[in-house]
Amino acid sequence: KWGFEQAVKICREVVKYQPDFLLSFNVSYLQVQDDSFLPFMQKTLEASGLPGCHLMVELTETHFDEMPERLHNFVGECLAMGMKFALDDFGNAFSSLQMLLKYPVNVIKLDRTLMNEITHSSENLDFIMSIVYACHRSGKKVCVEGVENEDELSAVRQTDCDMIQGFYFYRPMEIEALYHILKNL
Repeated sequence: KWGFEQAVKICREVVKYQPDFLLSFNVSYLQVQDDSFLPFMQKTLEASGLPGCHLMVELTETHFDEMPERLHNFVGECLAMGMKFALDDFGNAFSSLQMLLKYPVNVIKLDRTLMNEITHSSENLDFIMSIVYACHRSGKKVCVEGVENEDELSAVRQTDCDMIQGFYFYRPMEIEALYHILKNL
């Protein structure tokens, strides 16, 4: 709950500099099971005045099939608050293309392990491009995680993904450093 409060607090500040800013935050399997978490999120958003459209919930795909009904409810409630929803680390564990159709997620985040594959062969790159295509055809955006160098960035740009994440752009930083960057844009 403290993590969600911090995400909302930080997002409210960043939106002052970047009005279209979207902040992703991770939710754990335990939080989805906690009956008090959704009402807490709603209350926190209302008290902050931050529209939910500036937040994106990320949940690792390894837990999606352990609690399908509860997860559908959780995702639906988050979407009702205006938040986006991301399936994180897709391709890292028990991924299934069925997951793309089964859950109402907005973004599929391709795991770093898939990133490692696309720079090794054209067949691997073609496979990742096929995943991106399938996601787009089902109305989902795609984020490729783990881009760390120019070769990886060049390969990822060929996939037609929507977002790119990785140390190539920025390493983790203190919030004050982010505010400084935003002030100087």
